[in-house]
Amino acid sequence: MRRKRTESTPVIRALQQYSRLAVRAGCTFEFALCHGTVCTLAFALNGTEPGEVLPNDLGLELAAALAETQRLRPDWVRTDVAQFIAAASADHTLQPDEFAPGLTLSINTGARVLAHKLHLLELPLPAAATDLQDAAFLLRKIHLASPEQVERIYARYYPDRELNRTAGQLIAESIHPLMADTH
Repeated sequence: MRRKRTESTPVIRALQQYSRLAVRAGCTFEFALCHGTVCTLAFALNGTEPGEVLPNDLGLELAAALAETQRLRPDWVRTDVAQFIAAASADHTLQPDEFAPGLTLSINTGARVLAHKLHLLELPLPAAATDLQDAAFLLRKIHLASPEQVERIYARYYPDRELNRTAGQLIAESIHPLMADTH
C-alpha cells in the first residue's frame, strides 16, 4: 500500500508535475539510480505497443522545462533526484510508484537499464537523447568480463532479439579496454 508523503519539497513537487506532464505526453518514465547516477528510461503508455522502451529525449525535455518553470538546477534529475532516491532508500521510504502513473523511481544494479539502452541503439536516436552515453556509462561501471556476458544480460530482457551493430561496437569499445586493464 502506498503511503502519502507529508512533506512537500521542491523536488517532490517537481516529480509530481513531471508525472502529470509525462501522462499528457503518453509516456511513463523511470528515473533509475544506477551506480550513483540517474538514468532516464521512457516507455510508451499507449499506442501500438504499451510498455515499449523509447528514446529518453522527451524525458530530458520535460526535466529541462520543469527546471526552468520551477527554478530548479538544470541538472536537478542527476543531482536532486539522485539524492532523493538514495535518501528515501536509506530511510526505507522509497516507494517506486509514488509518482505513478507517469513516473517510477528505482535503485538499479544497471543490468536491466543497460539492456533497454542497448536495445534503443538500433534506432536512429534524437540528438537530445542520452541513451548512447548512458549505455557507455553503464558498460564502464558494471565491469562486465566479456561481450558474451553483455549478450546474456540483453537476452534476459529481449530473448528474441539480437544485439544491433551500434550496440556491438559500443560493447567492443567498452569491454576491450577493461580487459586490457586486467592484464
